[in-house]
Amino acid sequence: MFEEMENNNNLIVFLGDSIIESANWDELFNNPNIVNRCISGDKTEGVLTRTIHRADKSRKA
Repeated sequence: MFEEMENNNNLIVFLGDSIIESANWDELFNNPNIVNRCISGDKTEGVLTRTIHRADKSRKA
């Protein structure tokens, strides 16, 4: 999923579980730069693993 995400420094990324996933944050805040990358049932360990993986890929680019 994160590999497909565009590389845009202006994005605001929401991470979390199903509580966060269920909202349309870009509409609630009227901000098209907000993207929802939440996964239902996710836990802190999963979020950290994905963000660290993404950060490592960004450093290599």
